[in-house]
Amino acid sequence: MHFGLENRELCEESWEAKRGIAIASSLGFAHSLFRPRGPFPPVDTMGVGTAVVIIQCSLDRGRYSHHVQYETIRKFGAAASNIFHSSVDGQGAMVMAKDTRKLQVTKCPTYSDFFERFNKGLHKRMGDIVRLDRALSHPILKEIVLAVDEDWERATKVEDKLRYALEGAYYVLAFTLALRGEEIPLIELCGIHCHSRI
Repeated sequence: MHFGLENRELCEESWEAKRGIAIASSLGFAHSLFRPRGPFPPVDTMGVGTAVVIIQCSLDRGRYSHHVQYETIRKFGAAASNIFHSSVDGQGAMVMAKDTRKLQVTKCPTYSDFFERFNKGLHKRMGDIVRLDRALSHPILKEIVLAVDEDWERATKVEDKLRYALEGAYYVLAFTLALRGEEIPLIELCGIHCHSRI
């Protein structure tokens, strides 16, 4: 029978606990070796309710597959966390760390060890379907540049011509260097000119 990594870890922990109890029994203090495991309070302190809602949401049909993606359903956990922290129970103590960073002491159920393990296991079992953007072809880029050229020719003001010239440069640079939108303004044209062999 095949056990996942988590199941193997649980089996090893169970074996270690039994071995520890046996040793403690032989020395006469088995009754005080571990803290009591219950009773738990009659409220959800571990985020089980949120986990049940997330599992129910995972049964919905997705846009590209038979079920929604993990990144879609995990948003409910974030919403539950934000709602908790905006409530009277969510105003935990603040601990200042170095460089003005803050650490917050919280009893939010979605920050529990159970919920963290639930999220990790859910993601492993659901996986991800990655849909990459389609590449822009040469003919399409050529048509875009021709359209920008026409706008540039019709422009009468210098400011408009500059705007169209920058727009055309934006498209060409993004295409030839395979850059994402936010990376293009970071380009240093002087450095490109210095290192260019053209």
